[in-house]
Amino acid sequence: MSPELKGVHLELARIWYSLREYEQAIECCQKELDRYPDCPFSMQIAGAASHKLREYAQAIDLLLDSAAIRFRNPLTHYYLGAAFHALGQPENAIQAFEHVVKASPNNTAAHRYLSRLYSDVGKPDESRLHGQQSVLRRRERKSSNQTRRERASQTWPIPDLPSPEERAEQLRKNRPVRKSESKARERSGKTFVLVSGLPRSGTSLMMQMLQAGGLHPMTDGVRTADEDNPEGYLEW
Repeated sequence: MSPELKGVHLELARIWYSLREYEQAIECCQKELDRYPDCPFSMQIAGAASHKLREYAQAIDLLLDSAAIRFRNPLTHYYLGAAFHALGQPENAIQAFEHVVKASPNNTAAHRYLSRLYSDVGKPDESRLHGQQSVLRRRERKSSNQTRRERASQTWPIPDLPSPEERAEQLRKNRPVRKSESKARERSGKTFVLVSGLPRSGTSLMMQMLQAGGLHPMTDGVRTADEDNPEGYLEW
């Protein structure tokens, strides 16, 4: 992959960030911003990485620039609120986290931040509300995860497949016959399905599907199976 392609340094920054190598992530974001100065995602990742490095003022500058370009991104406002909170600016932090829960109501971490911040500024009612929302969202997520795990562990009966002849007969019954095809069948009594396509476009796979459906494939058998086509090349 060429480093000159757009987005390459951004993807590298995401990888470095996920590995908690925040300085390398910032460096990759800066390279992306040198080529594309208005990339809000590079600003966001660099701001989040700066927050992790406790460089809160730098994080706020980057995140505000990102929000100015792409405002409706709750993750940008989340890190912005966390940076304001770390610098002891509760009002600005509250404003940022309110944007988060407005765009993403199920963000329990933002609700917890808001509960703590409203308590710090002497607003117990708002603090209690967001505390309750945090508990409620966490319970809903736990219940949802449990439901997904139960569904994933549930076994489902697999019906018996009909024979290829029965499947082919069913396909012939369900397929509408045009007048031109009806006349052709009267003349020959046979129906041919031609599969054509460019190399590596899936023609052999289509032939295998038709064969599984009950049609007999006509192939020359010249090319044998290899690592690209383990089932062989069904072609003529």
